[in-house]
Amino acid sequence: MGNKIIQVGVIIVSLLLLTSCATTAVIPPTSTTSTTSSSTTTTSTGTTSSTTTSTTTTTTTTSTTLPIPTATGDLYNYLTAEVVAYMPGSGEGVYVEPTANAKAEFKTIINNIYNHNYSAARAAALTINYDLTYFTDIYNSLSYYILRENTPISQGWGTYIFNPRLFKAGTASSNTIEITVAAPHPLSDTNTERIALELFRQGNRTNTLRQTVAYMLAGTHRYCTYQGGEWISDVAHNANSIFQAVHEEIMALTIEEVIQIHGFSATAHPGYPSIVLSNGTPSYPSQFTNLKAVFESPTYSIDTGIYDGTTWEALGATTNVQAISAEGKAVFYHTEITNALRIPYPSANSTKLINALLQYWE
Repeated sequence: MGNKIIQVGVIIVSLLLLTSCATTAVIPPTSTTSTTSSSTTTTSTGTTSSTTTSTTTTTTTTSTTLPIPTATGDLYNYLTAEVVAYMPGSGEGVYVEPTANAKAEFKTIINNIYNHNYSAARAAALTINYDLTYFTDIYNSLSYYILRENTPISQGWGTYIFNPRLFKAGTASSNTIEITVAAPHPLSDTNTERIALELFRQGNRTNTLRQTVAYMLAGTHRYCTYQGGEWISDVAHNANSIFQAVHEEIMALTIEEVIQIHGFSATAHPGYPSIVLSNGTPSYPSQFTNLKAVFESPTYSIDTGIYDGTTWEALGATTNVQAISAEGKAVFYHTEITNALRIPYPSANSTKLINALLQYWE
C-alpha cells in the first residue's frame, strides 16, 4: 500500500512539473516554450549608461518548424559573458581548420538567414555544433540573429550577428551604404571586439547614409593554434577559415563597405599616428581622406595616417585576406588603433573614437 501511494505521488508531481514549463513563445506567435532566466548587469559601453537588467532565454517550438531560441538582454553583456568568456586563448590549440564541406555549410546558413529561412539555418547550424538565437537588445530595442558555436568550444570558428531589418533579400537601397563591422583579433588586440560591437549596434540607425548589417567576431586568440609552420587561427591571414567564408558570402549578398577593427602598440611602432587606415594596397579610396578629416577635426583631434604603399608600411594590411578578397567588390577599411584609444574600455578616448566613426557614417 505504501509503495502505491508513493507511485501516485510521483506521477502527480511529474504532471505538475510538466504543466509549469508551459508558457507563450516570443516567435512564432503561437507555440510551446521552455523558459530560463538569469540576472545580468549592464556595463557602460561607448555612450551607454550603466543599468541593471535581466536576460531571459526562451526556446520556441512549433509543429512545423525547428525551434528558434530567443533571448532578451544587453548585447554587450551577452557577448562578454556568453562568447568572449569562453573564447580559447593563446597557445591553447583549440582552433581547427575547417573542411570544404564546413565552409560550404556556413555559406548555406548565411544564405538562409539572408532569405529569412531561419529554421533551415538553425537546422544546418546544429549539425556543426553551432546554434542560431533571436536576441533583443535592451540598449536600442532592436533584435538580431546571433550565430555562435555551442560551448565548450571545440572548433573556434567565430560568432556572427545579423541585423534582420537590413540583412535580408529585397532591402538593398541606393540611399543606404551597408556595412559589416569585423574583429578578427579578439583577446590579442585588446577591446577591439567591444569597440566593433558598439559600432555595430550604434550603427543600426534608420536615418543615416551608412548602416551596419552584420558583425563578425573571430572565435579564438590569433595565436591559439600553430600548425604547418603558421598560426592557422589568425583568420585575418588565413584564407582557409570560416571567418573568410562568411566574409565572402556576406559581401556577395549585400555589403558595400567593411570596417575591420585592429589594435597596435605605440611602443612597438614609435612615431606612428593614433590610427592607420589601409585597404591593403597603395591605392586607397577617397573615403579614407574623408574619414581622416573627421578623425582630425577639432571635435576629435585623433591623428590619422593612410597607408599609400610606403608610409606606415608596417600596418599596411598587405597580407590581410579579407582585404584581398574585397578588392574591386567593397570598400575595405583596415583600421589600426593605438592602445590609448582602446585601453581602458569604455573611456573618454574610446567614446571619442566611436563617435567620430558614427559621425562619418551619417
